[in-house]
Formats: sequence, structure tokens, C-alpha cells
Amino acid sequence: MSKYSFIFVLCFLLLSCKRDKEPEAQCETACECVSEEMTCYWELAWNYPVEPGTEEWKELGIQGRLDACQIPEDVLSSLSTADLTEICLQYPLLIDLLAFNCKDEGIDRLFINFNGIRELFKREEASKELLKRYRCLMQSISILGDPNADGKGKLVINIAIMNLILSRYHSQNDNAIGNYRDILRHLLCCREKVSVYSDEFIYLGVEDNYFSRANIIVKMSPQSMEKFPNGDKYGVFCSGADDKKYLDIVDELSYQLIK
Repeated sequence: MSKYSFIFVLCFLLLSCKRDKEPEAQCETACECVSEEMTCYWELAWNYPVEPGTEEWKELGIQGRLDACQIPEDVLSSLSTADLTEICLQYPLLIDLLAFNCKDEGIDRLFINFNGIRELFKREEASKELLKRYRCLMQSISILGDPNADGKGKLVINIAIMNLILSRYHSQNDNAIGNYRDILRHLLCCREKVSVYSDEFIYLGVEDNYFSRANIIVKMSPQSMEKFPNGDKYGVFCSGADDKKYLDIVDELSYQLIK
């Protein structure tokens, strides 16, 4: 992990902020189609040869770590989409997604640096497998209400990372609108669940959720760009840009498009 990534995550774990809760009725509307209970355990079909925190990892430079995390091509081609999804979500450098001021830059860097995520997004079943893991995260959100629960910080970080990964999904089949609508429903449902535990979040899991929904909305309905002031979606696409008028537009369009 880079120095800036470490500082960013450390600050997140030490701080919290408050946001207004969403009306409970909205949660019922967005979550009613994504409430399926999941068995949330997957074994890794292949594991990374060098683990963060080990002496070998510490001795590797930035490029050495990137090289060590590539999936061998013969393994990559033989993996099922389910196995590849889990391996990608265990990518040791995945947390670096959160270290960039502009969210697109972090996602771009992930796709440039990691062959696993590039292969995953070529697979037709990628969104289905990613959303299974996303529902598992949503099932765990209730632990945020337990002051004695372990792993709360890790859960929030994982939600933020998954939001960003889903933002880049591009449907490659004839049911593109249906695929995007399913992702949008999941994102919106998670946002509403997160709002109940807003004290546990400092932008992570909130702004990145708006960012992801804005990306999916534009893919579903390009004309929605006209809703943003001056046709500019920047207000939800870069870190710290949380202008309420942009966020309200994303919420309005989200509820319109999941119907």
C-alpha cells in the first residue's frame, strides 16, 4: 500500500461524520428486489504468491508488487467467472482505489495494473457475480449498529471499493438496460441501508455510491446528462465534490430508472 493510501485509510478509521437519514419508505422501494439472502463464503481457486505484511512483500518495490499480483495467463483462462470474481476482490492492492482524488483515476489505474480485473470485465456473468458479493456486504451492514462489533472499518472500506468497481461495469449483451437497472437497484438499496448507520461513514460508502450511480445512470439514459447543471456531471465524479444539487439529481434519476 502506498504512503498516501495508508494515511487515507488511517484517517478514515479514526474519524466519522453524520448525514441525514433517508426516509424509511424509500428503502422498501429500492430494496424489495435485492433482498435475497446469500451464503457468503467462497474458497479461492488460486491465491496470490506473496501476501502483504510478509518480509518478502516488504522487500518488493511498487513494480515488484504489481508484478507479483498478476494472475498467470494459464490460470486466468481456466478460472470460472465466480472464482475470478473472488480472486479479484482479494487483490492485495485493491485498497489503492481509495487513494486518488478523482475516482476515475483510481479505477483507471486498477484496470491498467491488474490483468485479473480486465479479464473479469470481459465475462458476461461479471455483474451477476459482483452483485452476489455486494448483497453479502449489505447483509453485514447491521454490525455497524453494534458498538462492540469487530470489522466495521473493513466493511465500510469494502462497500466503498465495490461501489467503485460496479461503476465501471459495461454491459455486453442484449439486456444492457436490465443489467444496469439491477446494478442501480443494488447501489440504491445499499445507499439507503448505509444511511441508517451514517455515524460510521466519512464519505466512504456514500460519495462513491453517488459516483457509481451517476455512471450507471448515464449508461442507461445518456440524455440524463441534461439534468446536471450545464450538462456537467463533475459534481459527483471527483472526491470532495458533494454539491447537494448534484446529489439530489442522482437520487431523483435513480428512483426513476429502477422502476
